[in-house]
This record gives sequence, C-alpha cells and structure tokens, in this order.
Amino acid sequence: MKILLLGLTKIKYMPYARFYLEQLCVPGNEVHLAFWNRDLQPEQKPAQQVILHEFSRSQNDEEHPVKKIGSFREYRRFACRLLDSGNFDLVVILHSLTGAVVFDRLKKYAGRYILDYRDVTYESFLPYRRLIASMVNLSALTLVSSDAFRTLLPQSDKILTSHNISPEEYTARPVRMETVHTPVRIGFWGYIRNPKVNLKIMEHLGNDPRFELHYYGSKQKTAMQLKTYCIYNKLKNVFFHGEYSPEERSGFASKTDIVHNMYDNDAVMSRAVSNKYYDALIFRLPQLCTHGSYMGRLVDEKGIGISVDPEDSLFADRVFAYYNCLNAERFDAACDKELDRVLGEYHACTEAIHALCISLNASLSEDK
Repeated sequence: MKILLLGLTKIKYMPYARFYLEQLCVPGNEVHLAFWNRDLQPEQKPAQQVILHEFSRSQNDEEHPVKKIGSFREYRRFACRLLDSGNFDLVVILHSLTGAVVFDRLKKYAGRYILDYRDVTYESFLPYRRLIASMVNLSALTLVSSDAFRTLLPQSDKILTSHNISPEEYTARPVRMETVHTPVRIGFWGYIRNPKVNLKIMEHLGNDPRFELHYYGSKQKTAMQLKTYCIYNKLKNVFFHGEYSPEERSGFASKTDIVHNMYDNDAVMSRAVSNKYYDALIFRLPQLCTHGSYMGRLVDEKGIGISVDPEDSLFADRVFAYYNCLNAERFDAACDKELDRVLGEYHACTEAIHALCISLNASLSEDK
C-alpha cells in the first residue's frame, strides 16, 4: 500500500506520528510523511524508512492567527498537490486542523483516511465544528488523544482512544524515586506556553526554599516572558534549560520530583491529555495538574498526582504536603494500574489499524 502521513508542523513536534509509523512501516508498504519545517532548522528524520515531503516556511507558533493566513495558504497548496498527485491508498491526517485545511481533497479519500484528533482549535465556531463532524463521519477511523474530546465529536463506533506512548518505553522503567527531600524539584518539559498559569506558579513558588522550578523547552515568546519575570523579581530557584532532544528526557526526568503538568483551564487544555501525563507514569513521578481540568480529575481519581487551583493562596503548602505524604508502594501500584489501562486502549488502536490495512489491501487486490 502507498500511505501518506500528513502533518502540520515539524517532525519533532509530532511525537504521535511515531505510533502510526510503527504500525504502517512494514514490508509491502510505501510510507510518505509530509511535515512543515516552521523554524527552517534541520529536521531529525524518523527511525523508520519513510519518504519525506518538507514544506519550509518560517512561522512563529505564537503569532496571532490572522498573521498566519498567508503561510497556511502556502501549506494548503503544498498539501493539495501531494494529495492530488500521490494516489495514496491510505492517508493519516495528523491533527484535525490539518484535515480542515485540505477537507475538500479529503472527500475523495472517504473511508480511506484516519483522523488523528488531539486538540481543540475553533470548535466553538459552529461551521468549523460541523466540518470536524463531517471529517469524522467520512473517516475510516478517528483516534482521539483524550476521552474528553469525545464530547465535541459525533457519536461513532469509528472513534477510539489513542495514547502518546510506546510499549517499548516500559522495558527500562526506573526504580521508584529517591526518598523525599527538600528542595522539591518540579520539572516542566515540552513547548513552553500558558504564561498566565506559569506566572501564578512562579508567584507561589518563587524563592520558596522548599522548591526548585525547572523548564526544559525552546525559548520562544512565552519562555522569554517568564524568564524576564524571574530576572525582574530576582527569583533564584527557577531555571530555564533550553531546547532538548527526546533522548535527553530520561536524564532530566531522573532529576525531577514532580512533573509540572499544569495549563490554563481553557477549551483546549481543560480536555487534553499531554505527553507529560504518560512520561510521569513511565518515570514513576507524581504530576501536578490544574484543578477542574480532565487531567486534574484523572490524577486525583487514580492516585497518580495532585490537582491544584493556581489561584489558591495555599498552593505551595498543598504541593509540599502532598509530596511529603506520598506512599511509595501505593503510588507505584496506581501508576501500574493506569499504565495497564492505557496499554489496553493502545493495543485496541493498533488492532483496528491492522484490520483496516487488511481490508484496504483486500479491496486493492479485487480491483486489480
């Protein structure tokens, strides 16, 4: 089969693409991966054998949407040319916004594409929400990265829950974290955004000798804003370590006591499940989530972290008390139980993709 994975950003910012590559890069398949190189820096190629299609145009992710229109038009031309000329047997749409940009071309791939839905964008705009519903209905499969997203989509047996995790990562799970100590090292990694919630956390924890706050991620607009705040307020316990490669993650995770997994409680992040949710499970680290969010509810219910309101005046005391009262045995058991649940849903998705490929291959054979 000839397969296209169509993405809207750099490869390294699409870790979820790896899940599809692992399932689809098998003998007999010709797999293509299209991506948008937004910072014009060299891109790290996937480990699998794929044919790459690069769209290169500078684009700051934090710019106002209106200023992005020109570059999105150019990306649409690039993607449409690929879809029109490629004669693909299966297309994987990485992110619903990607599908919205090329929806008119997707119609000819009805029943032959997988929609990967992992973020809320413009669903509050009714025509856009209807467009997403049409995308789901025309898809062969729709994989959501959070069950909370299902409330935005039509009810369908085609929808399964995916998870940004690979079973291979379990093979080298670390031993339970060391005995509790002070300062408690709280670590954030990934794309640094949500200045409002991060400024509140710094307000609560800044220069509190019980804590250190570490950020690992590229220093774009929000990161520089936060760093300026730290300099102005002379915060000595907040550290910015800059961009990192995926291989470095386990290194700084080993120096982390609590994973900072807090975001603004907006339409997107109140429903999302971040990559750090799974990282925390793998590295057996408790995670700090925003109270009232879907992840906040998960960590409280499953005993794998704590949800806290960033406006709570007792924020620091609650986090410190939680950390010092952790029961290692119960915490490990809770992580293992949640990992079992995640793995079960992960394998259900792989089986559905394999069944789809078998069905499409059979149809291709009949057509010959």
